[in-house]
Amino acid sequence: MRTYIFRIAGGLLLSLLLALLPGILCAANIARPAEIPPEAMALHGKLAPKVAPSVRMWIDEQAKRLSQGQMDDGSLHTVILNRFTRQPIKTGDVEAIKFLTYIQAIKYMDNDISDTNGKLRSFEEQKRELRTKISRQEADSKVAKLKPMPDDLKGKLDGMNEMSEMTALRLQMTMDRRSKFIETLSNIMKKIGTTMESITQNIK
Repeated sequence: MRTYIFRIAGGLLLSLLLALLPGILCAANIARPAEIPPEAMALHGKLAPKVAPSVRMWIDEQAKRLSQGQMDDGSLHTVILNRFTRQPIKTGDVEAIKFLTYIQAIKYMDNDISDTNGKLRSFEEQKRELRTKISRQEADSKVAKLKPMPDDLKGKLDGMNEMSEMTALRLQMTMDRRSKFIETLSNIMKKIGTTMESITQNIK
């Protein structure tokens, strides 16, 4: 009984999302991610040189996971503490590493958004071509007074619509998460502002 209820709830949620997708698709095609605040990039320029190359590589790995939704802010905080258990690390150091990780994660998300926008444009072009073929076929059938021949063009168009809608939904979710990351950057910057001078040089 409980499983049945969950299936109904899941179906209703999916139906709601699909109903909203046309608007999401339209918004995704015109929306552009906001630039990383200049003050954040300036702080990045100050903090990055303080980090050893090996730590930069480690930060890059965590940024990939963060950008893909494989960890949240709490998980990131924990892995940072675990990574530096053998050396004294101050609160400012932890926040600095988190900051650098979020900056890199946003850059990965920007690449993903760019790629996804490219896919959406490709989908739209393919759908236009399919609609043109369908219209031409229907017109030819009317002129010849023939019953339209069965084909898979409409099926392909339906499939393409579904693919583009789901891709647009993923894009919108990515952009929403990116906006939250920008907000997190602002909060981290406030914490770092009071401890900037005490951040350890060359975190290893």
